[in-house]
Amino acid sequence: MTAKLFSPEWCAQALVAENAASAEITSLFKDASAFTHVLAFEVSDRPDVVSHLRYEGGKCVAWTADLYPEDEVWARFSAQLVHWQNAAAASPVASKLVMIGKMKLSKGALKDAIANAKAFDRIVQCFSAVDTDWQV
Repeated sequence: MTAKLFSPEWCAQALVAENAASAEITSLFKDASAFTHVLAFEVSDRPDVVSHLRYEGGKCVAWTADLYPEDEVWARFSAQLVHWQNAAAASPVASKLVMIGKMKLSKGALKDAIANAKAFDRIVQCFSAVDTDWQV
């Protein structure tokens, strides 16, 4: 079933994809047992298109279009739609897009993003497991 990027239906499917890759993603966190954070993903050229992921002990327990309070957001990544689409296909990976300025880390520490870059890349690659309508 095709779903618009970051819609509630899309987030539900993305959570299933992330959970299927959970063992791999968890192994890529710098300190998985302490990774209890909310990540925000935003489409910069469509500010109303946002999703939040909640991790507890390195396990994604929610991927939602319902937003967590700002004081709970640990890291915020923002990019144009085309860059999210490219990162989903790992062409190039999301962390490389951050490093070249095509994806912005607008909240959070760069050192933490670097330490968890491989996990971030793998999370974003979960997008490709969802039949996504990129025309948001």
